[in-house]
Amino acid sequence: MKNVLIISPVCFHDKSGLAGEKTINYYFSRFSSDPDFDPALVFTGDIYNNYYKMLEQYPRMNIFTAFKDKSIEQRIYDYSRFHWMYPLFKKIFPTYYITDGFLKERLRICLKKIKSSGYKPDVIIVEMAHLIFQVETIKIFFPDSYIVASCHDITSQSVERFKIKRIMSKWYIAKFIEIERRRLAEYNLIVVHNSKDKILAKSLMHNLNKNIISINPFISQIKYNSHSLKDGISFWGAMGRHENQEAVIWFLKNVWINLDQYYHGKLKFYIIGGGCTSRFKSLVDKYPNTIITGFVDDPSEHFSKAYAMIVPLHKGAGIKIKCLEAMLAGMPLITNTIGIEGINAIKDRDYLHAESENEFKEKVIECINSQELRDTLGKNAKLFIQQNFNLEESYQNYKKTLLSQVE
Repeated sequence: MKNVLIISPVCFHDKSGLAGEKTINYYFSRFSSDPDFDPALVFTGDIYNNYYKMLEQYPRMNIFTAFKDKSIEQRIYDYSRFHWMYPLFKKIFPTYYITDGFLKERLRICLKKIKSSGYKPDVIIVEMAHLIFQVETIKIFFPDSYIVASCHDITSQSVERFKIKRIMSKWYIAKFIEIERRRLAEYNLIVVHNSKDKILAKSLMHNLNKNIISINPFISQIKYNSHSLKDGISFWGAMGRHENQEAVIWFLKNVWINLDQYYHGKLKFYIIGGGCTSRFKSLVDKYPNTIITGFVDDPSEHFSKAYAMIVPLHKGAGIKIKCLEAMLAGMPLITNTIGIEGINAIKDRDYLHAESENEFKEKVIECINSQELRDTLGKNAKLFIQQNFNLEESYQNYKKTLLSQVE
């Protein structure tokens, strides 16, 4: 039996709403039920409601946190560091991703607790970029462990795509790429969550002989009734994320206005997902026949009201779980290059491809006008996901890799 320590900045459980949390939860639950592993968890986030949901799901698990009672002054100081100082420094200094004292402080507290508990991890799996970049701190405490970087995306690609205005932005991006390359080089194994990122990771590491494997992300099973009464189109995702908000606003400004006029106000646009800010809501409210659902436990009802799912992303990296979920549900998907990257689906067979405003409008109209097209796309998409994203096979390959590398 191998001791596997997972280090995560986010809570995860069966009701998690974010794609990354769902994937971490799936693999952690598999490690927990597998007799070949004895897992433990380091959680570096804040103690809040979702944390207790995680405790309820894993009551017998060793979970190490940095939680401690704080004075009001300390809470104000920590809040200002995380919400104001950290975002500011992050924009100016790419090295702040690896010198973030707020995160490093919590991580060190947790690792000290593990040391004193006597738990000796054979394998350490580090989730998400901010923690992955803390590899030197982890190695101080556990230099002999087999350390795995679980990359939900190649972060330098996301940084480059956001193109935030910075002084010397070219220098910033080049420096960030080098930081990511150096930090990933410290790991024994790099695990990416789709085939596209495996290619990117190999390119990033270029002349370094690194062990890189790909696993499948978790895809929620959402029901879609293709023959129920429909009255709109939809977008589905975590609406607190900037790239999702930007995609919706772009669609509203450039496509929805024309679609609304074309259908004389009889078509609705469902924006499904939690995390909407008041500013985002005020922008959406300017457009007619838009419905923000907020967080929903099960979006199946809202999915079934829509002729198609539109995903006009212009930023972000990694594989887009929202697209996989729509396809697995058998729902017609209309998306662009960024939306479909990492998903080797065939356009006009498994999904409809659109880039420009006119293309999105035309593809939406095609879906609305043809039940046969919707049925064909939905059937092909569902079959594609079932054939190419087998979670059981993915877990077994992941397990085999870990056991073969750890003595």
